[in-house]
Formats: sequence, structure tokens, C-alpha cells
Amino acid sequence: MAAPVTSLTRGEALRKLDRLASEHPVQANRVLSKLRAALNWAVAQVHGVGLSHDAPAGYQRPRRSGSTRGVSGCHLPEDDSRDVPPAHTAGSSSPTYRNLVALAAMVLLVLLGRVASAQDTEDPGLSMPPAAPTVVRLALQWRPQSQFAGYYMARERGFYRAAGLQVDLLHASAEHPSLQMLQDQIVDLATAFLADAIIAAVPAAAAPAADELVSGVAGESSASVAPDDSRHERLSPALGIVQVAQVVQRSNLMLVAWKDMGVHSIADLDGRRVSHWQGGFSAAFEAFFAAHGINPIRIPQYDSVGLFLKRGIAACSAMQYNEYHRIWQAGIDPTRLTVFLLREHGVDFPEDGLYGTAAWVGAQRDSARAIREATLAGWAYARDHPEETLDVVLAEAQKAGVAANRPHQRWGLARVVEAVFPPGEPPSRAGTLDPGAFTRTAQALRAAGLLARTPAFSGFAPFDAPAP
Repeated sequence: MAAPVTSLTRGEALRKLDRLASEHPVQANRVLSKLRAALNWAVAQVHGVGLSHDAPAGYQRPRRSGSTRGVSGCHLPEDDSRDVPPAHTAGSSSPTYRNLVALAAMVLLVLLGRVASAQDTEDPGLSMPPAAPTVVRLALQWRPQSQFAGYYMARERGFYRAAGLQVDLLHASAEHPSLQMLQDQIVDLATAFLADAIIAAVPAAAAPAADELVSGVAGESSASVAPDDSRHERLSPALGIVQVAQVVQRSNLMLVAWKDMGVHSIADLDGRRVSHWQGGFSAAFEAFFAAHGINPIRIPQYDSVGLFLKRGIAACSAMQYNEYHRIWQAGIDPTRLTVFLLREHGVDFPEDGLYGTAAWVGAQRDSARAIREATLAGWAYARDHPEETLDVVLAEAQKAGVAANRPHQRWGLARVVEAVFPPGEPPSRAGTLDPGAFTRTAQALRAAGLLARTPAFSGFAPFDAPAP
């Protein structure tokens, strides 16, 4: 519980005022608006402006003898005027003026002290009415699943609300990709893979021809790729996308192959039918193929691993936290599979990040930073409270009519959390974009013909760019 306000010098009062205001900015703003009338009255008395000589309700005039006493019995000795910072307005040298300024500070101090006490004692009768939250619409790039657990928990545990935000979570789909929703101004922020975001920031130099695309089998996937792979072509070159946070720090991409089709090593993929996701995903796979000198027959992959399960291909792409485990759940024993986790073979591109347009982030920089911090707090909570988090994830899936089961979501949550907070990395690393990883991803996109030029890191990741 906050300590009662007792006898303080003016300097101590102002210092405490500054601390409380920084701890309770929303309440401070509301108190300041109520205090404005008192300040106007105080200045008018000193300069003889002719306003009413009656103090605003709830405020007491300072006594003239020996000391100045404000509300709640706060004692301000006259001989401590040296603690008051010099003012730059007419009449500021007047002792009475300085006392009135200190009185105004004490009024705010007492009211903020009441707010702090109310929060510590959970007494709603003492707390001030909250300011209206800033509404932010955020598109998550796929259907409800553990991939987005941190966002759910930031909302459910009140981390967004505590930051003065009302964050409305929407789910994108193959037909309505998250970055397209961002461009169409359906949302203010969107999650996306780093590679996709770089492509959206700078238009692709080339895109797959329509006759190169092969239809896949519909199903469940964590990759938000439209069936015609046209999402990058629809995005305007003027989108001006910037990153707010790099949430997933490492790659979860895999190639999963059938052992009984003769795939036991990377070299065995050469000349075989291998499916993988298109768009920004293709850069990682092309970099993997090039690094190991192989040239498989590439089959575009879309919403499922159905073609792989039907044994129509020797290998397919998968996310470690999603499709790989779904193959297990389909009844395929892991001993029948050869698995290549791309990050273990030199291709490690960061994945999910949080993005907005440059215009929105520029105008709402404080809100963007608050969302970044609250989202990371949500992920930390998900890491520390997995079963509670799974309850929320499954409820989100049920609400959206998405089939989900606890074992699969538990598997996914554990892997995504490890990618958000990689073992051995310092806590300060969470949410940041490494310039080296950014450069490697952009270079791979250019080599794959998906990117015309590399955007400047300082413009793309303003919250992580070095200070000028």
C-alpha cells in the first residue's frame, strides 16, 4: 500500500510527483485535466486577472503565515523555496507564486497517491475512471492455434488493456492474407513471416508463372499462401511496411521425406519430387537446395501435407510446430521418416513478426511500442503457464470452428515458445530483429528472384535500428 502523504519539502513533493506520474501516466493525464482549473485560479490571484476569488471546489487557499498547507494536511515550509524549479512566467519570482505552484503539485501528488493506494489495495472506490483505450485491429496470419498463443494471453491477462489498448484479434486465411488485410486498411497491424514482409516492403522482381503452379490437397496449414500465390502481386508497391517486433527468432521450416522412397540424406533429394510452400517460403528452400548442390523436382505446396501422405511426392515442407506433428497424428511412425530441419543445415530465417504501415506506426509510435511490449509479456506468460494457455488456444479454435486437439497444440506451443525465447539467448533479445538475420533473409530473397532490392534496415525495423 502506498505511504500516506505527510510533511514534505516542495522539492521532495515534485520529485515524488514525477515518479508517480511516470508510473500511472493514464491516471496522471486525467488528474491534470481536473487540476487545470485550480492552476488558472492560482495564477489569476497572483496577477490580479479578476477571476473569481473563490477557489475551485475541492481546493484550499494557502495560508499566509509561516507555512503553506495544501489538501490532506500536506505541509510546505516557507524556507524551502530553493527546491522549487525556476519558472519562466511573469511574476514567477513571487514567493506566493512559488507556493501556489507547489500547492498545485501537491494536489496532483495527493490525487495520484490515492490512485496508487487504490491499485495496491484493490479498492475500486478510490481509483479514477480509466481513459478510453486506443483501439487497434491486429490480423494474425492463420487460423487459431498455438502459433499465436502470446497474442491471446496478452489479451486474456489484460496486458494490452494495462497499456491503454483495446487490441481486437482477427484471423487471416489463404483467401485473405494478413498483409493484404493491412494494405486494405482492414487492420492496423498484422503478423507475417520476415521474408513475406520484406517482399511486401519492396515489390518482387519476379513471381511464379501461373502455369508453373500445381494444385495441392486442401487441409490444415500454418502457411498463409493463397492457392494462386498472387498475394505478393496484389500488394501495392506503396505499402511502406515496417516492423514493430520480430517475435519468432528462428526458423521452424523442415523437409520431411519417406525413407522407403530412398531418401536418407540431403543428396538423396536430388532429382526427386519435393513439394514446398511458395512466396517468401521458397527463398529458404532454394537457399537450402543451392547450399547442398541439389536440384529436386519442385512441386508447389499449399494448405496441407495430403499429397505427401498419399505418397505422391518423396518429401514435403512442414513446420516443426505444426505439420510435422500432424504427420505423426496421421499414424506415420517417425522411424519411417527422414527429417531435415533447415536451421540445422545453415538456413535459419526468422519467422513471425508484427508489422504495420509506416504511416500508422509513425502516427501511433507509442501505441506500437506498447503493443510490442505487451505482446512479449503475453508470450512470457504463455511460456510460464502452458496449460492455462492451451485452454485459451483451444477455446479460440472452437470459437472459429477449427478442429484442434490438446496434444497437438501442446506440441506446437512448446516449439513456438522455444523459437520466441531461444535457449541461451539473453531476455533482451526477445522481440528484436538481428541485422545479420535480416540481411541474410533479404539476400536469399534476391537470389531467388523474389526481391528487387534490399530495404534499409533502419527504415524497415525502426524500433531496433541503432540511434543516429
